[in-house]
Amino acid sequence: MSNSRFESYPKYIVEFEEDIDKLKLSTSDDTKKLIDLAVRLSNQMQEEINKVLSQISSDLDKDTQAQIEQLRASYNTEKDKKITEIRNSANKNFEKAVSYLLDAIKGAYK
Repeated sequence: MSNSRFESYPKYIVEFEEDIDKLKLSTSDDTKKLIDLAVRLSNQMQEEINKVLSQISSDLDKDTQAQIEQLRASYNTEKDKKITEIRNSANKNFEKAVSYLLDAIKGAYK
């Protein structure tokens, strides 16, 4: 009986080593799958990040353009007011000059 025990030990040892090799291969395959999954997820995250950053950039450009347009409109309004004031002042000065000239001509002919 003890002889049969000793005969079965090598068999069990070989089976044990084969099982360990199978576990190593299984673990290696699982690790590869996990790494591939992590790479795919990382790529998907990068794509989403790029989309979000692109959207943010677009929104900022729109906001900036809106502010520029608002400033441009405000500047044009102020410019038009100043031009109107200058024209009115020029017209008043022209009227004064014409009046002065007419008075001078009237005075010269009197």
